[in-house]
Amino acid sequence: RKTPKTKFYEIILKDYKNKQIKVSDRIAGDVFLYTENIAPYVWEVKKDKKTVNEFKVQKAITNFAGREYEAWFTEEIPITQGPYKFDGLPGLIIQISDTENHYNYQLISFKKLKAKKGIEDFDNNKNYIKTTKDQLHQIKQDFFDDPISRIPFDLTPEAKRRIKEKYKKRNNPIELE
Repeated sequence: RKTPKTKFYEIILKDYKNKQIKVSDRIAGDVFLYTENIAPYVWEVKKDKKTVNEFKVQKAITNFAGREYEAWFTEEIPITQGPYKFDGLPGLIIQISDTENHYNYQLISFKKLKAKKGIEDFDNNKNYIKTTKDQLHQIKQDFFDDPISRIPFDLTPEAKRRIKEKYKKRNNPIELE
């Protein structure tokens, strides 16, 4: 089964030793990096159960960054992780989506990989522009409002129109607050 492509450029590393999350994100040709403290999720585990991809899963809900999420986790894989920044349930999050269904993650496959990048790679990489979460949010918003401003060459009026329309459709950040 082929993995679907996404429009996410973020790379998220959870550094449990230092209780931090490191996030890199690409905007136009620049790659930004910020660090934030890990904040525990407040999950409400429900009694609802079902099967997803042959795993017996249980429902849990939480609020995160201005959105309400419904997650399905399995204790068959005792890893307290999930996609994006989600974690803290007593098993792997197999499926999670916000209640508006703007963001929907589902486990397609599961295998152990060798890490391509570690925490040290993020800390030592000089190509990252270090910033804060709030500053990056503002940079992204400015880019989505006017993506042409970050393009270092001239474009035809039609190309400018298409680019602005493309980014207008994609301006729906996962973290609203």
